[in-house]
Amino acid sequence: MFQLIKLEYKSFFRSATLGGKIAAKIFMWLSYIYIFFMTIGLAFIHVFDFIYYQLS
Repeated sequence: MFQLIKLEYKSFFRSATLGGKIAAKIFMWLSYIYIFFMTIGLAFIHVFDFIYYQLS
């Protein structure tokens, strides 16, 4: 996963048409961040929910 992020980071600054694709790249990076934090958040919710129901 980090390899993909590193390659995307390099291609972001090497792009020939930086002005035309800047909005698409910003939304792409925001979606990466959103998916990353949502995955971690859902994992925590799942784990704590499982522990809560096991203890009760």
